[in-house]
Amino acid sequence: QFELEGGVVHWRDAATGGAPAVLTLAPLAVQVKNVHWPMKEPLDLALKTQLHAGEAAKEEGGATLSVQGQATTQDGKLAIELQQLPLQWVQSYIEAHFKPQLSATLNADAELAWSEAGVVAQVKEFTADKLLLQDKQAPVQVEQIKLKGVHVDVAQQQVQLEAVEVQKPQLSALRDAQGHWMYERWLPQARPAKAAKPGKPGKSAAEKPWNVKLAALAVDGGAVRLRDAAPVQGQAAEPVELDVSALRVRLGAFEPLATKAAPSPLEVSAKLGTGRRVQAGSLHFRGQLGLTPVSAQGQLQVQALPLHAFEPYFGHKLNVDLVRADGNFRGKLNYLAQPKGPQVSVQGDVELTDLRVRSTLAAPVQEEKDKPTTAKGALTAVLNDSTADRAKALSARTGLGLGDDLLAWKTLAVRGLDLNMRPAQPLHISVRETALSDFFARVIVQRNGRINLQDIVKTEKSEQSVAQNEQANAQVAAGEKPAVEKVAEPAKPEDSGPAPIINVGPIVLTGGKVQFSD
Repeated sequence: QFELEGGVVHWRDAATGGAPAVLTLAPLAVQVKNVHWPMKEPLDLALKTQLHAGEAAKEEGGATLSVQGQATTQDGKLAIELQQLPLQWVQSYIEAHFKPQLSATLNADAELAWSEAGVVAQVKEFTADKLLLQDKQAPVQVEQIKLKGVHVDVAQQQVQLEAVEVQKPQLSALRDAQGHWMYERWLPQARPAKAAKPGKPGKSAAEKPWNVKLAALAVDGGAVRLRDAAPVQGQAAEPVELDVSALRVRLGAFEPLATKAAPSPLEVSAKLGTGRRVQAGSLHFRGQLGLTPVSAQGQLQVQALPLHAFEPYFGHKLNVDLVRADGNFRGKLNYLAQPKGPQVSVQGDVELTDLRVRSTLAAPVQEEKDKPTTAKGALTAVLNDSTADRAKALSARTGLGLGDDLLAWKTLAVRGLDLNMRPAQPLHISVRETALSDFFARVIVQRNGRINLQDIVKTEKSEQSVAQNEQANAQVAAGEKPAVEKVAEPAKPEDSGPAPIINVGPIVLTGGKVQFSD
């Protein structure tokens, strides 16, 4: 047998692609038994040491590494145990592929086996405690990541995981005004691929894809802060801000790299809120999720979802400001992506509560540097140059309120909604009953004869109507007689598909107030 005590090994690797990796193994103890040559039977190996960062060993703060097993010239099996290894000690191996500094404490209980058939690694348990990704704008903190039952077969290119558990992940999902997400600066710039030599296939053509199977994923106590400063590409808009808390995820039987796989059971629950409200809404989904093809089906329950938080994504398509709107839903959802279009079905009860919609005149009017050359520009200049009294006088003459509530209600309940959409088939919508309570509506017959509520959504016809009324209002403000033409009907698209089939049951209105002017 062979024994070594009190050994010291200095490890320095300058081929990491970044700063050199420097570690010290001390004290090192090695014991080898059944040493024969030619080898008659497997030798027994036992190794134990302390790992230290830098070129010198320290009395305290080292990680522990122990290796024990048997080996021959053809095969072998080693049990490996790692305790309290700081992740930042191996940062040099990571930074060439991932820029941010990482810190965590790693522990692993693994087994490595090799033979003529290939290399197989099994990890009974691996943990990363107090994981921290250092980013001033978008830091990431995770209390613990735990992997159980990991099996890696290199020859067969298979990875199997019994369970992945993530405790209290906290992260920020940020996109700047230029449309770049925070993770884009975490990754190094991709190097141009080398051209394959003529007559030889590229490496990727001969590679077999890896097969990854995850039996269970669990996330508890998660929190995500979303801030999207580019909700509409190429247009200025208010950033989207949403806070997700109490995030809980349960996912099973998941194969992310498979070309075809059965849907995986999924359960997700979270609280959703914005900075403008005290009590957060909630979301709970229980069903199945598929990736090949993309599909989702299950029970969905949403309570007090702050829809106004997402207004910057669709506000540019409206002629009004959505001040407040909360959404409730309880029912079934089914989605399936198909080559000719998605297949969607929704059954349940929908509520839109605490709605408040204002006229866009409430928004600040931008000052124009040059002299206005259009009627719209003239009205803009009038509003910019006038005092508050003058603006009120203009409002009185034109019949349009500056910042007035246009629509508001306490509850709009749509019960028994049944929606079905299939490619190349008419949209089917049926509603058992509808109830609207405690509502207010500002109804104006505009100078061109259209009702103002018809122009809430921006369409070719509504935009023409808005332009006509802005011109007419500017003429009235200047003391002239308005000249308004009838809004022309837009040309129908040639391939608009079959007309939808809509059936609506009884509608009940209570506690309403309508302010009407012509």
